[in-house]
Amino acid sequence: MRSKHTLNNYRKETFLPTIMDRGYLAIEKDPLGKNIRKRAKALYPKLMEKYVGPQVPEEIVKKMEEIIAR
Repeated sequence: MRSKHTLNNYRKETFLPTIMDRGYLAIEKDPLGKNIRKRAKALYPKLMEKYVGPQVPEEIVKKMEEIIAR
């Protein structure tokens, strides 16, 4: 991390998981992964509030409905 560019961009470019711990101590403290389940359950509603489904063009929807109606 000698380069100023690396220091400034390291956090942005490195994936840091929000629900799991990467360290070996986390496994020792919680060998069955119960804490990860709790964090996932807490995070799920927040993510679903922000979720926007894919936008399918109306033309494709009509074609799909025609195929299904056969």
